[in-house]
Amino acid sequence: MLYIFDSTEQLLTTLPDGSFFNAVHREVLNGENTFQFSFPASEADAQYIVEGNLIGFRDLDAYWQVFEIKRIVDSHSDGLTRIAYCEHILYELLDDIVTDKRPSAGATAALAGMLEGTRWQVGIVDDLGAAGTNAYYESALSAIQKVANAWKGELNWRITVSNNQITARYVDLLAMRGTDTGKQFAYSKDTVSIEREVDTSEVVTALYGRGKGVETESGEGYGRRLNFADIEAPDKPAGQEWIGNDDALARWGRNGRHRFDVFVDEDETDPEVLLEKTRVELTRRTTPRVTYKLDVVSLEQISGYEHEQVRLGDLVRVIDREFRPELVVSARVIELERDLLSPENTKVVLGSFAPTIMETNINTQRRVSNLENKPYNTKWLDGVIDVLQNAIQNTQAYIWETPQGTLHLNAPTYAEATEAMLLGGGRFAIANQKDGQGGWNWRTFGDGSGFTADLLNAGRVRSDLVEIGPESFFAPGYDPTKITANSVGMGVDADCLGLWHFDGSLNSHKGVAADSDGSFDTGCFGQALRIATGKHLKVTGPGAEGTVTFRAKNLAASANGSVLVDIPQSDNSQGLRAGIASDGRLYAQDLPLLFNYAETTQADFQTGTLVDVTATSGGDLELASGKTVGTREKVIDLSQVPAVLGSSLSFDKSDAIQAGTFARASIKYKKDGTQVASGVPSYEAGKFGNGVHMEEATANLLTENQSSVEADLTGLQAMEAGSVISRSSDWAYHGSYSLKDVITTENAGFITNIGTPATGGLAYTASLIIKGASGTNIDLYLYDVINAEFVGRQTVAVTSDVQKISTVPGAILTTSTTNLRLYVRFKSIGTYYIDCLQIVQKPYAPSWQIGGTTRAADNLYYPLPNGLPSEWFASGVWIPDRASANVRTTGSFRMIMPYYDDNNRFLFDYSSVNGIFLLQKRYGGSIIALNSDPVSFSAGDTIAFAVAQLTQTHDDLAAGMHFWYRINSGPVVHVSNTDINLPTALIKMTVGNGGELSSGNAANGVIDAIKLIDIQAAAASGTTISEAWAELFLTAATAPTADEATVLLANFDNTLNAITGTVKIEAALSTDGGATYGAYQKCTSGQAIPGITAGMETANARLKLKESLNTYGSTSPQLHSLNLSITEKEAETAYGPNKSTLNAWDMLSLAWKSDRLSLVVNDSEACYIENPGLPIAFGSYIFIGSDRNSANAINTLVDELRLDKVYKDASIRTAWYKTGTPFYTSEDMKQWPGYMRLDTDGLKIYDSTGKLRAVLGSWIVNLLRKYGLKIIGGEIYASVIQSGEEGATSYIRLGDIWEPLSVVENGKTALNIWAYGGGMLQFYDTNLDDMAGQITPFNDAGGQGLEIKARSNSGSTNKDLRLQGRFVRIHGYPPYSDQWSIYLDGHTFVTGNLTATGDIKGASKQAIQPTDDYGIRIFTAIEAPEHLYSDRGMCQLVNGVCTINLDPIFLECVEPDTEGTPWDISVNVRGKSNVFVTEVGTDYFKVEDDGGASNDKFTWRLEAVRKNYAGIRMPEEVI
Repeated sequence: MLYIFDSTEQLLTTLPDGSFFNAVHREVLNGENTFQFSFPASEADAQYIVEGNLIGFRDLDAYWQVFEIKRIVDSHSDGLTRIAYCEHILYELLDDIVTDKRPSAGATAALAGMLEGTRWQVGIVDDLGAAGTNAYYESALSAIQKVANAWKGELNWRITVSNNQITARYVDLLAMRGTDTGKQFAYSKDTVSIEREVDTSEVVTALYGRGKGVETESGEGYGRRLNFADIEAPDKPAGQEWIGNDDALARWGRNGRHRFDVFVDEDETDPEVLLEKTRVELTRRTTPRVTYKLDVVSLEQISGYEHEQVRLGDLVRVIDREFRPELVVSARVIELERDLLSPENTKVVLGSFAPTIMETNINTQRRVSNLENKPYNTKWLDGVIDVLQNAIQNTQAYIWETPQGTLHLNAPTYAEATEAMLLGGGRFAIANQKDGQGGWNWRTFGDGSGFTADLLNAGRVRSDLVEIGPESFFAPGYDPTKITANSVGMGVDADCLGLWHFDGSLNSHKGVAADSDGSFDTGCFGQALRIATGKHLKVTGPGAEGTVTFRAKNLAASANGSVLVDIPQSDNSQGLRAGIASDGRLYAQDLPLLFNYAETTQADFQTGTLVDVTATSGGDLELASGKTVGTREKVIDLSQVPAVLGSSLSFDKSDAIQAGTFARASIKYKKDGTQVASGVPSYEAGKFGNGVHMEEATANLLTENQSSVEADLTGLQAMEAGSVISRSSDWAYHGSYSLKDVITTENAGFITNIGTPATGGLAYTASLIIKGASGTNIDLYLYDVINAEFVGRQTVAVTSDVQKISTVPGAILTTSTTNLRLYVRFKSIGTYYIDCLQIVQKPYAPSWQIGGTTRAADNLYYPLPNGLPSEWFASGVWIPDRASANVRTTGSFRMIMPYYDDNNRFLFDYSSVNGIFLLQKRYGGSIIALNSDPVSFSAGDTIAFAVAQLTQTHDDLAAGMHFWYRINSGPVVHVSNTDINLPTALIKMTVGNGGELSSGNAANGVIDAIKLIDIQAAAASGTTISEAWAELFLTAATAPTADEATVLLANFDNTLNAITGTVKIEAALSTDGGATYGAYQKCTSGQAIPGITAGMETANARLKLKESLNTYGSTSPQLHSLNLSITEKEAETAYGPNKSTLNAWDMLSLAWKSDRLSLVVNDSEACYIENPGLPIAFGSYIFIGSDRNSANAINTLVDELRLDKVYKDASIRTAWYKTGTPFYTSEDMKQWPGYMRLDTDGLKIYDSTGKLRAVLGSWIVNLLRKYGLKIIGGEIYASVIQSGEEGATSYIRLGDIWEPLSVVENGKTALNIWAYGGGMLQFYDTNLDDMAGQITPFNDAGGQGLEIKARSNSGSTNKDLRLQGRFVRIHGYPPYSDQWSIYLDGHTFVTGNLTATGDIKGASKQAIQPTDDYGIRIFTAIEAPEHLYSDRGMCQLVNGVCTINLDPIFLECVEPDTEGTPWDISVNVRGKSNVFVTEVGTDYFKVEDDGGASNDKFTWRLEAVRKNYAGIRMPEEVI
């Protein structure tokens, strides 16, 4: 089938097989990729076959190939024919320009760079090593080809199509396309003709080698190129700049003269490497370029010959015994031309030939089932018949009457005729040539006894007896002698993804891995896997088409409801299934057949009409920057839906979110005693899930230990003899301990015996939580010990096992005291647990706080970035902690407050002073208050409320201020006025508190489900704003949801995140092809599509989707995905035989594809479903013997599991059963274990992904065959590994742990590497046959580290250690800066200069001084306690005075003359005068004699402290 897309890559139509012809696809390895086909120009679909449209089809591997129509030719012969010439869409890369890319190193990054800015992306890239190339202002296609050439890879182009659209384009760069499949093209089997072409134009017998230019001495350029003339090698003498090949010279030389050429490598700088590269190139150039062109029949499309596939890049073999010499060669497929409809027209071009060593299994024995009812693919025969039919239709017959009968000729005269048929009495004869003597060479005969001919072409021959002569042979791939009861049959092909024998393991003998927790037992062939109750067996599924086949034992004993095969969808929901029904029948079940449409990617969302929205690279639709409203519209063509039974639309979105700003500068405790950290909100049960608990500040006047006895009983005392108190961990409301009070007499209890200071005239309330007192009365009161005053005394009747109780709320202390205590008396004997004690200076008991601490008030607000709309509506829920009769005497409990400042705001409160609900508005200095009548409620009541400001009348709601409230399930009360004045634009809204304007108005309860609505937006969307509409918010049983009019929605389900914008999906239907549409209707995710009804006419149906996004906040909502499905057919269940007939080893095989779901049981197709409903996306696994949840197991054994990636016809699967033999993976030997395969060039081992990992045999490298063992990314384990031949004297040996890795040269050890003792490396001098030295770790009293030692075999250190190099660097890294880095033990000799940037320390410093007569003498340096530099000189007095100017260089090296660093100057006169230093300057000193007239000479010496070493005197050194 061909698919036609328009230039925007939308599907236009499909052309079924048979409607088009001459469909030829031609692809060259790393080269051209074209397609052409013909179509009747008079057909309606010819209108779509135009230049610029795209043509797609699936190739033999089910991969998409897509081409652009480049040229159209309309031809008129027998009829009007349109011929389309197409190029692969890879050629679009000619239109993309790479400006400047210079990749190096990895191929993946290089390919990605060249594809940047195109519609293509990097696909699969093999590890091709490092290389480099460049592209400069050239097409992307040219640049990609450069990458392929540089990294020596082969290109593969892949396209993905989803939902009738091209979704992705990939470029793969592979080490080698294709595989060594073992495929053989044999003349007379599947090869019609073979043409060999030998090209010797590039053959040479010798090559000069040239590398990179050599840098000139000046370093400013490059001169002559590098060569290898100075290298001496076995194949060239020193001084020769070329290498030759003697064998090639003898074969291709010109009378003994070489055929020369030059090999150049622009980057090579090493002469020896250049020589090797030239040698490799010469090897390639000494062989002529040979190509073979084959006309072949594609056997893989004939049933039973699926394994005979050939692909571009495959290494195949060509066999033709009629060539001289016989042709037996191996070659790569470098060009492939395939007719999509006629496999007999396949053309193959092979190149890079390398003759095989021997012909191995040319006629490979393959078994093909010999079944009477087996359908044979006769396309090859159809081709022969077509030729004969054409010949008959176009050949005129000329009839002659002869004595022997009627002679039919193909020409008007006997002499011209080349074919003849003689019809005689009861017989006929046919000839297609004459006998050379004027007669006919009759070779085909027929009479009443039979037919005689040289060749008989037939699709099927039916016979009771077939006589086979001694020269007969079986066609490759078929050998009936292998079909015996004990033989191995049924070789798998390339379509097989996995094969499991379960012979004691889960090894897959081909392809993917299996996963199971089952056990093994005796099976049908060898062992089998038991799938017992609760166990599973799963394998990786093939996807949209496949076949799973296995044998099961005694299914008659399996429970009804057992699952044979479960193929789930990608979300693990029900997909395809086969099993045992409740009545015992076997069944196969599909899904509803659906028309599906999906939007999941950036490309999806970029289609349609977008207004102020954008599609992100992450595949989401969101508002464009700076926009608050946007839409996207998309039309879906429903004309391709044949029938409608139902519909569904689902979408995944993220709302715009605004985080609430919360503050509380202290910890807090929830009602259950859980601690909440500072700055973190607390959540309690609300009307819908949770709400946020908002509470005023409070302080517990008890001590920490009194409030929760975590430390001891300090501050608590038993009261009366009948009370025994203790700390107990049996129960605690907070922390780990509570107060345990065992009461043995009535009216006993406990008190807090550390008094609490209190102030007269104020109200105090005490509370606690008690366990175990249900049904008990407790006296609870505060007592002023000093003034003998009781406060809030009451008897509490406890009704719950765990209950909070308190003194009488609001009791006022008359006189100030410093000793207020809590008394608790129990009226009944028992054991009680008390926790969370509290005394607060409040007229009620707030939530508990740890003693001695203050809890800050909760504060929460939301910004309104776009302001509050002029008409708005807000709703919410308040659950107060206390009853209306037990609240504070001042202030209000605030639910919400939108505000700008103190003079511009709304607030909705419960006034604790007046006992009323209050809506207040402030604007322009005015205050408008709207009050309810007095209201009473109980603690924990659910109070729903709503507030609105309307500037115009809506239905039965007048313009003005409104509020509603409802307590529990009571009536809704509505209060309103007509004031329409508005404050300045409000930019914030507090929730449950007064915020920055009034910190004392906490709600003291739970706030839930706050929703703020834009009235005008709601009305515009079709909502009727009315009394009934408003009351719905107060009577709702479910939490509110966001819509396009939602300004803010906070449900407080453990988060303060509020919704400030959302996504709305609407649909409109057209029944006239899109000319007109009905009104948009809102869609609900997971429900039916509005307007799509069962049985509707779809021929002209179009569905327009509208995706609307809006936000009132600072972020955008996002639409992540949309999925639409229309049910065309309900799910079906097809039934087969009853399980009672399956009491042995039976074969089950379930196969599926788009037009058939088929269950085969043994030798028949048990049931099937045509055009089944398949999953949109298949799950990763198939489950065999149980369902996907490891339930409903068959509780029996499974054997011989085979998984195929294609649908196998029922006739093939029934044939598998009839053989009575297991499957196998090699055509001519029994199954190897694991992933091993025996091919003609050796034993190969593959991993679970099908990648080659090891070869034992031979392989081709640069046209040369290598032999041995090759491990690819694996491991080798052995006791001993040794290179070289057995008995060799030079080798490398790797032994076990007690042996070193040894390098031996001519029988003498050259190198040992030891593994034990931390490792040791030993070097040997093979000339002396003695050790030269070793490197080993050390760990002794001197420290730990690495030791290099020059030593002999005897162990004595009698060798020299030499370090040589342009620079010898020894780096030491001490743990502390004042420790040595390098330690030299013994005598150290330096023949050159010794330079140190740090200190040189030692017992003494000595100099070596050679003398003429006394040999080498040692001079010892003068040492000093300080770091001193000295300078000296000779001067002369002039009239008794001399000034010495000091060397400025010296002065920069010493400290100046100061008290701390004085200069020491000495003067020695050479005369009789007395001289003195009379003056010292910063850079000079002056000398004078005592008489003032001397001209004597004198010497001087000055010592000064070295610069930066002042104050350092004899520091201590620790060695």
